[in-house]
Amino acid sequence: MRVCVTGATGFIGRALIPVLRREGHTVVAWVRSEARARSLLGAEVETADAGGGLEGLIRVLERCDAMRRPDRFRELLLACECDARGRLNKEDEPYPQRPRLQTAMEAALGADTAAVASHAIARGLSGPAIGAAVHAARVHAVAASLSDAA
Repeated sequence: MRVCVTGATGFIGRALIPVLRREGHTVVAWVRSEARARSLLGAEVETADAGGGLEGLIRVLERCDAMRRPDRFRELLLACECDARGRLNKEDEPYPQRPRLQTAMEAALGADTAAVASHAIARGLSGPAIGAAVHAARVHAVAASLSDAA
């Protein structure tokens, strides 16, 4: 399974990642500094730039299989919210991350990627160039959705 770890370069994240890898999981570390993460975690851990704006957000969604397994990602977001609110005196604090990430995922899923891929092929693109076109369509869809929600 692909596992996204936030706080990957922190005390818990650095201890958790080797355990996940030993259990056969592919780890995607959502980090502020990819260079620092690689020096601390090793080159074999995939990274996604948390400071990369919408590009980074979409990369995390894609790398964590949210596009293929959205129900699993929704469950993950709920688990994160439960964890945050389950801490002492935190039960009533807002947790805006879940609705924001879920809105972003739903918008990315709403992009007509089949049409984008067909158009890219008609223009003579192939392989990674088609993937880049699909990624750009997802970024555009999320940007529109988040600006509408603001």
